[in-house]
Amino acid sequence: MAKFTVRHGSVTVNFDDSALKSKIYNAQKVLAYQIIADCRPYTPGRNDHLANSAHPEDDYTAIVWDRPYSQFQWYGNVMVGIESKKVWANKGEKKELTSPLRKLRYSTKKNSKATSFWFESAKRDNLDKWIATVAKAVE
Repeated sequence: MAKFTVRHGSVTVNFDDSALKSKIYNAQKVLAYQIIADCRPYTPGRNDHLANSAHPEDDYTAIVWDRPYSQFQWYGNVMVGIESKKVWANKGEKKELTSPLRKLRYSTKKNSKATSFWFESAKRDNLDKWIATVAKAVE
């Protein structure tokens, strides 16, 4: 909470920004959960493990999909075990990109819009709704 006093000649203006900060924080929280919900149809997976791993971090200023395979799903490239060269690597085995690079093919049976870079696709289709959500939250 900060209180500001501005003086200009004989005019003094006092401003307490605590209400504004509270509204902005609430808007960030509401927006984060709306983004998570709107990304669900675009998040790949035959089950909901990846979609369900999404959670806000850093006071609702970031969203993280927290599965061991999140990164390569995000970029949409096939990865194989460094030693086994299998897509289903051995337990504890690190993975690497295939050479030549191969793109993942997403099943659309569960999520018809499943794709890499799912946030970007959700943003393209929902940005106006997200702006309206924030505007309503700060009213």
